[in-house]
Amino acid sequence: MPSAGVCPVDFTAIYTELKTARLEIPRRQGDHDPRRRVRKYLSGVMPGMGEEPVAFFARTVVTPNHEAFLFLKKAAMLGLRE
Repeated sequence: MPSAGVCPVDFTAIYTELKTARLEIPRRQGDHDPRRRVRKYLSGVMPGMGEEPVAFFARTVVTPNHEAFLFLKKAAMLGLRE
């Protein structure tokens, strides 16, 4: 049983074995048009994806807090649209 406040995570869903990664990295590096593939994969999910550099906060923030404002400040410093 997990200790209080700890959520059990199945890392097999996100972990890539070294043998697989060693094959996958050169394959991805040889892909000469990854942006096209990403736009196709994400079409309709993220409006504006690929048109210009953008910043997005990858998790839900119920109420704005210091972390959200820090993210907006960093995005502005980089000249990115949030």
